[in-house]
Amino acid sequence: MPVWIPILQEFAPSLLVECDNFIGLSHRLVTNWLTDYMLEGEKDAKKKVKKIANYLTDEKNTLSHQEG
Repeated sequence: MPVWIPILQEFAPSLLVECDNFIGLSHRLVTNWLTDYMLEGEKDAKKKVKKIANYLTDEKNTLSHQEG
């Protein structure tokens, strides 16, 4: 953590809010696109859409935010 302190000090606290907003936007876009296009008319579409959107916007499932 001490290595990251000088780097993190360069960013304003609003960056966290912006990141959170972008994650929310991504979740809404994925939900809308899957509902309107990819899974339109499919059985259990709402359940599938929710599961996919949650998976894609969960940082635990992406390589960009995993620790060592």
